[in-house]
Amino acid sequence: PLGGTAADTAARDWRFAVVSDAQFVAREPNSAQARQARRTLREVKRAAPDFVIVNGDWVDEGSPEDLAFAHRMLREELGDELPWYYVPGNHEVMGGSLDAFTEEFGPAHRTFDHRGTRFVTLDTSSLTLRGGGWHQIRQLRRQLDRAARDPHVGAVVVVTHVPPRDPTGQEASQLTDRLEADLLERWLAEFRRTPGKGAAFIG
Repeated sequence: PLGGTAADTAARDWRFAVVSDAQFVAREPNSAQARQARRTLREVKRAAPDFVIVNGDWVDEGSPEDLAFAHRMLREELGDELPWYYVPGNHEVMGGSLDAFTEEFGPAHRTFDHRGTRFVTLDTSSLTLRGGGWHQIRQLRRQLDRAARDPHVGAVVVVTHVPPRDPTGQEASQLTDRLEADLLERWLAEFRRTPGKGAAFIG
């Protein structure tokens, strides 16, 4: 089902949270955006998910100062007991390189397993898959193939900042390369159909 009651959700084995698009800047640490971001993180922590995904555009301008402020905010609000993963968006680079992001947060894309579900995060900060490097596209293909064969993996979740298609129809927030969008959708559909395991996308 695409939706369920709060009781259904609360009864599930485990949960994770996704936050994005706070778009604050370090030079205004008490701005409305920064206060709302902190409030959101506190709400997430009270909900007690297994982990948190920060899915891009958490900062607005992507300066080293912004990223350091974001890192400090995440540590202060989530503490050490709640794991989090940061997926870069276009505002983390603002047309530049990902160097400042990777220096502050580590790899721009990663794979991790959680209780039988494989998560693959991809860098779409350039609004393309190839902008994050050909190796991440190869890694996605490799992880889908491995998950299909692995009896301990029942589902795969792919996480990117921008989706393959803008669900609002305005085409303002989506992968700019339509061939890449089709490829991603086809790979996930084939994974769902062929080994019969779960497949989900978050953008």
